[in-house]
Amino acid sequence: MSRSIRASKQGTKKVNKAFNLSGKTKEYITGASGCSRPTFDKFLGGKNIDKQKFIAICEALKLKWTDIAEIESSDRIQLQGKVINELVEEIRESIEDSLEKECGTMRVLDMSRPIEL
Repeated sequence: MSRSIRASKQGTKKVNKAFNLSGKTKEYITGASGCSRPTFDKFLGGKNIDKQKFIAICEALKLKWTDIAEIESSDRIQLQGKVINELVEEIRESIEDSLEKECGTMRVLDMSRPIEL
């Protein structure tokens, strides 16, 4: 994925609507996101800015950056792969205790022995 990113046309509309409805000033958003005023103006105009700043601005506006960004299909596939991997890891962590309890011992001749999973 590239280092710079911009809002799609629909994303720009969502951003401007969210910004106007938030009642917050540009100074507040730039302070909350840690970016400069010109960077925020570029963001509002749909121009390329640094990806981390893009994400920070979206978070300051309480928007999901993947809904706002103009992402190419190959980048979208990579992003979906990352999301799937994160979900798999989260599920593994949540069932780890029960899996260990159910499958972590082997009974032989009425003796329980722990086994590595």
